[in-house]
Amino acid sequence: MARKAWAKKKRLIQQARQKNRKRRVAHPERRIKTARPARVFDRWIREVKKIIVRVLPGTAAARWRAGVILIFAAVMMGGLVRPWKRILEEPPLRLWRAYPDAVRGFKQNSKGWEFLLRNGPEIPYSDGLQVTILERMEGADLESILCQAYPFSRVSLPVKPGQEAGRFRNYELLKAAYGATPEEVKKNLVVVDFAGLAVEFNQNNGAAQALHDAAVEIQRDPEAMAYVKRVAGIRLEGARAFKLKRSPNISSWNWRCIEGTRRLSAHSFGIALDLNKTRISKPSYWRWLNPKKYPGGFERVTDLEPVSWPLVEIFEKHGFIWGGKWHHFDTMHFEYRPEFKLMEATGPVHAGGNNAGGGLK
Repeated sequence: MARKAWAKKKRLIQQARQKNRKRRVAHPERRIKTARPARVFDRWIREVKKIIVRVLPGTAAARWRAGVILIFAAVMMGGLVRPWKRILEEPPLRLWRAYPDAVRGFKQNSKGWEFLLRNGPEIPYSDGLQVTILERMEGADLESILCQAYPFSRVSLPVKPGQEAGRFRNYELLKAAYGATPEEVKKNLVVVDFAGLAVEFNQNNGAAQALHDAAVEIQRDPEAMAYVKRVAGIRLEGARAFKLKRSPNISSWNWRCIEGTRRLSAHSFGIALDLNKTRISKPSYWRWLNPKKYPGGFERVTDLEPVSWPLVEIFEKHGFIWGGKWHHFDTMHFEYRPEFKLMEATGPVHAGGNNAGGGLK
């Protein structure tokens, strides 16, 4: 009887083990977390031992001591110390300084830093993904915003492929800074005197003040002011004595998506200004090309619509970026992005991804 009972118990144990094996096969993620790293680590140790035996002379004890030193050096140089490296990193202060009213603080975990936004969300500074330029435009993490340096100088136009500094936008940060809905943004709008023109702009984060300061300086520059008058298409002399005028060629706030996409335009937040010339002889926006004149698409464009460089430089001085310095060019577009002015002295942030690829404004 005892033998039969023991045989039955043994058979039940074997059946249970067989079920566990099937369960592990049915859930491969469990095996990935346990067995696979162990196999890789064992193979790595065996290869290190072979190298030690071939390269290092002396006794087994001497080889063992040298091997321990080599392994420690490899671990320190490899990815096993990345969590400790992240702990030693300083918080990403540039975005916080550019958006002090939107970010209430930082939090650090094993994956890195998280931004604590004032409207509630906690978003990671970096998602750790390797992405293309197009994917980065569709949904940029905070690190990707500053992955390219904006050129604060006169450049040859159009710029080279891959240069899209300022087109990577994190919409959670923008919504926390300027408003998450049309109603919220509208409450933050004020009318700015832009060289005699009434322009609605967002007062949060210093955007409206920056536009006002730029407008004051534009009026002192004859070339920049002449360009604004040509674009406006109306007389601006004496506008302040009566009331500010409006021009259909100069637009600012408009809650809408970027043409051809489902992404919100910077105009939705009241932080962008378009100076749209009605009479143009050369391309001004990469989407508005005549296919008969440019059968090769915007990539074959060799010259853009002339602009006033003093006007561009005044805008950039006050925290704006210009869409003419994007490979997917938009020469009418000026957008308030104070983080790039802070970044000018320190350079771009490294972010995972490729520099090749296309995108949309």
